[in-house]
Amino acid sequence: MIVLTVHCILNTESIIKGLGNNVNKSRELTKSLIENNVNIIQLPCPELNCFGLNRWGHVKEQFDNPFYREQCRNLFIPYLNRIKEYINNNIDIIGIIGKDMSPTCGINKTCSEKNWGGNIEGRKNLSVIQKSVEVKNESGIFIEEIKKLLAESDINLSFYDLNDKEIINHI
Repeated sequence: MIVLTVHCILNTESIIKGLGNNVNKSRELTKSLIENNVNIIQLPCPELNCFGLNRWGHVKEQFDNPFYREQCRNLFIPYLNRIKEYINNNIDIIGIIGKDMSPTCGINKTCSEKNWGGNIEGRKNLSVIQKSVEVKNESGIFIEEIKKLLAESDINLSFYDLNDKEIINHI
């Protein structure tokens, strides 16, 4: 039995500085998966690959461009091929675990603000823009691209948020 996780669930050091707020939840989930003999495949982090550790927080609109989507697709293709190989050999794949509120790896929710971006120096309305960030019931960019690639290959996997109790029920 296998599950795929977004990068920061196994490596909380990859999260934006100051946002390592789900460290205990990540550890609990990882421990449960290991105790239940679930093999874990860690997906790469597109944000870390593109922007490094010293990045600011982003919203989905900043990543919703052809270049970032292509980066996400290219990062996932080797994992898609592994998934196909596991399926062809009758190995059960529980699904993919992501992290809601991430503009990249959110499963059901992401953060959004259409005016986010530009030069922050001298910007008088920055606090107004920060306060206007909203939650949208959408997936992040990487998860959207993963879903498209899976659909193109006629593969149906379940998607879970880090806090979703269904993960443990499935195993």
